[in-house]
Amino acid sequence: MFEYMIKSPKKALNEFLGISQKTISERDFRIYKKKSIEFLEIQSMRFDIRPLRKSEIDSLSARVTKRGHQSADELVKWSDNCLEVEQDEEKVIIPLRNAYKNRVTGLIEQGDKILKIQNDGFTSYQTFLAINNIPSMEFPGVEYIKLIQDMNIGAEVCIHIKKFSAEESKSKIKNKAAKINAQVNEALQGGHIPSDEEYEAKAAAESLEKEVKRNKHIIETSISICLASTKEKIVRNNTKVLMEYFNKSLKFELINPHTDQYRIFLDFIPANSNYNRDFIQLVPMETLAGGVFGASDHLGDSVGAYIGYTVNGNRKVYLYMGRATKLNKSPAMGIYGNLGGGKSFNANLIVVLHVLFGSSALIFDPKSERSHWAAKLDFMGDLISIVRLTPNDEDKGKLDPFNLYNDNIDEACDLAFNIIVEIANTNEEEKIILKETLNKMKDEKRPSMKRLIEMINDVSDSDAYKKEAERLVRKLNASKDVGLSKLIFGDGTEKAINLDNRLNILQIDNLTIPDQGTKKEEYSEEEKLSSCLMMLMGSFTKKFAMKKRNTFDLILFDESWFLKNSAAGRKLYDFLARQGRSLNVGCIFNGHSVLDIPTEEIKNTITYKLCFKTNNRDEAKRMLEFMNKSVTEENIKMLMELENRQAVFQDLDGRVGVIEFDAVFEQFIECFSTTPEDTLNYEDVS
Repeated sequence: MFEYMIKSPKKALNEFLGISQKTISERDFRIYKKKSIEFLEIQSMRFDIRPLRKSEIDSLSARVTKRGHQSADELVKWSDNCLEVEQDEEKVIIPLRNAYKNRVTGLIEQGDKILKIQNDGFTSYQTFLAINNIPSMEFPGVEYIKLIQDMNIGAEVCIHIKKFSAEESKSKIKNKAAKINAQVNEALQGGHIPSDEEYEAKAAAESLEKEVKRNKHIIETSISICLASTKEKIVRNNTKVLMEYFNKSLKFELINPHTDQYRIFLDFIPANSNYNRDFIQLVPMETLAGGVFGASDHLGDSVGAYIGYTVNGNRKVYLYMGRATKLNKSPAMGIYGNLGGGKSFNANLIVVLHVLFGSSALIFDPKSERSHWAAKLDFMGDLISIVRLTPNDEDKGKLDPFNLYNDNIDEACDLAFNIIVEIANTNEEEKIILKETLNKMKDEKRPSMKRLIEMINDVSDSDAYKKEAERLVRKLNASKDVGLSKLIFGDGTEKAINLDNRLNILQIDNLTIPDQGTKKEEYSEEEKLSSCLMMLMGSFTKKFAMKKRNTFDLILFDESWFLKNSAAGRKLYDFLARQGRSLNVGCIFNGHSVLDIPTEEIKNTITYKLCFKTNNRDEAKRMLEFMNKSVTEENIKMLMELENRQAVFQDLDGRVGVIEFDAVFEQFIECFSTTPEDTLNYEDVS
């Protein structure tokens, strides 16, 4: 048994007790503070980080002798103990020699691979382990530091890091490789077979050399683990469990040294240097990053509705997309994956939960899968409006561009041009006639698609494009009264669609949606018309988005892939993704593939990302790149083996994890399911 204050080296004791005779000028203090603020700003862009308060720093220092006891988590506050004096016309800060005497108390006894620290009323048993070798891992690989946290064994981890420049990295690796090669050659010259450890060390050195050539940098690190409790048996049992798991399952070399317990104890003191240099390792930065990647299971927002839980850690996940606008970010979400994986179900869940929390929403429902919502979600009363457009005469002209944009003639003319170009498959001469007529339309008192046909028909006989005008009129007249085409051609007397309820669902009967892989030039007439109607519905959502409201509102685009197939659709996609922040409107793009996103610029505006199961290996790679995760075999396999209603989720803060959605209520589950019911009654006769 020995007193805690005389066993350590003088330097460690001085630094730990705060009685160093070194001084710091006020100017240097300001420089250090400025550097720390710069560091904080840079790192805050990568992960959640904040400066410690003084009471927290004091508490971290005070707890080192109390680990494993509840008093270790109590906040303490020590008074400031320093002098400020003038020295050479400059203010200097001098720590008082006796500043921290008796602030950290405890009598330390060295046991068998354990420290026994006697405090008033309890004994803290602490053992220290060191990672002596980390196996080769992909980044993000085995999150070994997070695994320690998940084991819930009262562990603390201390990581000392020193980064080398490119030249220093090369020199370090060269020296290490030369030393290992010398050992191997010496063994061979002496007629001995080099040990497996020597060959492994040589392979590791060669791997590091390649790493330095590729990434230029390596780091020097030591990673230590402290296990503590007020009961010695618990500490020893936890040590056994941890070492077996790391050494056997993960193939690490984790040791529990006899002689270095006190040295590693000093390493754990906040702001101390790395005193125990016996377990220093040279590793690529990715190796260390792989251990802490996603070290927190926290996903989602701190406010909003409960949507599910993390698969690893079972932590609840909350979501409120309106938080993005408060942080000056785009409130856009992309959902991708196989059919039947839970995409539509959980997109529905997200929208309805936002409505219940005060938002208004518009759902673009091209497959008419939500007709039953008002009946199934009866508790929402009159909050749900379903607008179902049919080929019947009562819906005639309701999607006329001049009806949709009755307050914006320029937008109406642009949309009318795009629709006619698609429907009539116009040539260049017909496009010229169409543009000229639309310019005249801007002066009409009651503009409409039918009036547009009349005006094209009235083109002067002397016009050079008279024949083209007649041909275009003939094409449009052949379409205007056929089936769903009636929705497009109004006469200017139709009432505009009203979507002022809290949850608005827009549907069109009998849409023939082309397969995603079908080329545009191969569309049938029905598919071409359906594509135009989807474009019109998409434009209607733009008008919904631009309506001034005091709440954060949401738009859900089902089958969002179709937006990429036309210039107008791509323009709308870009508008909603980019302008959502300023309009205080979020948009959910529910598609099949990351390739649905029209451009890289739009892809970069999508902040919330949900990737469900995919059977396509190339798509899995695209999903990983979309979420800025490394394309590794492990990650590809993870995406391809997700279960129904599980997804890889990237939240607003860039954190990534696997979540399982939880609709909670049976009413939601029955309502949102898009899986056809099995009406076949049969008995298993196998």
